[in-house]
Amino acid sequence: MYIDDCTEGTIRLAASDIVEPLNIGSDELVSINRLVDIVERSPASSSSAATSSTPQGVRGRNSDNT
Repeated sequence: MYIDDCTEGTIRLAASDIVEPLNIGSDELVSINRLVDIVERSPASSSSAATSSTPQGVRGRNSDNT
């Protein structure tokens, strides 16, 4: 999801009459490792990934946008 789409969705949701939780995310599953790769390749990034052998939580989440 592009940040402009996320911002627009958040503004529209805030201005709506919807009171129950609503996921405005993308239905594309992206792992944390993939997200780190994307951020590290960004020209503005000077970060590097730190790995951990700690227990893992939920393996993945993505929204059902049907």
